[in-house]
Amino acid sequence: MWAPQLAALSASYHVVAIDSRGHGGSSNRGGFSVEGCAEDAVGVIGTLGCKTVHLVGLSMGGLIATEVASRLKRDASVRCASLALACAYRTLRGAQSEARLASARDALSRQGMPEFAAAYMKDTATDGMPAPMRERLQRDIAGMKPGDYLQTLECILFHDAGPALSELGDMPALVISGALDKRVSKEALQELLDAVPHARRVCLMSAGHLASAEDDIDFNAALLGFWESCAPDAAEGAGSAKA
Repeated sequence: MWAPQLAALSASYHVVAIDSRGHGGSSNRGGFSVEGCAEDAVGVIGTLGCKTVHLVGLSMGGLIATEVASRLKRDASVRCASLALACAYRTLRGAQSEARLASARDALSRQGMPEFAAAYMKDTATDGMPAPMRERLQRDIAGMKPGDYLQTLECILFHDAGPALSELGDMPALVISGALDKRVSKEALQELLDAVPHARRVCLMSAGHLASAEDDIDFNAALLGFWESCAPDAAEGAGSAKA
């Protein structure tokens, strides 16, 4: 999912992409939870010896990245320089999420993960996503265990990132949305923006819910521009200009 970012951003940054519990090469020991995934990520950061990090999360990754950011804010050994939330939301709790979870359970009781993955990609990905990436993501979803998928879905549909967002203070934040996103409503996006009112906002007009792969050029440019603005010398320059 992050292949376009790993390729483009590694020239300037040490880029690390983590398979969440139950996804890709990661086991699901302990069960999927936002808190558990955040604990995993903090562990990776510590193992790598990172002293300063920029966090980026897309969709459910936004929930996880927010939780990681709130934990690092209390950890003097690691500086969280910024948080970027893409195609993300504060919470999706409500009747629509109840219906989506019930629909997924019903679908997976009647068909296997390969068929479910194909339907998901058809409903979620835009036509602009390159075919190789579409096929790769579909294979990744198809490779999940149905129980792991449903556990993950239930968790991310009803988790509320509000408490963690409230702990971030004035941490530099970026919210990237896709104009064609069919998974995050305008209301859910606005609720996220209300929770981080100081965040810089970028809307990618040709991207949907999987913006990092659907419009990687503009997505990467948004990240790089944001990170440059977070650099200490940029902040000092801004302060001098303002003065």
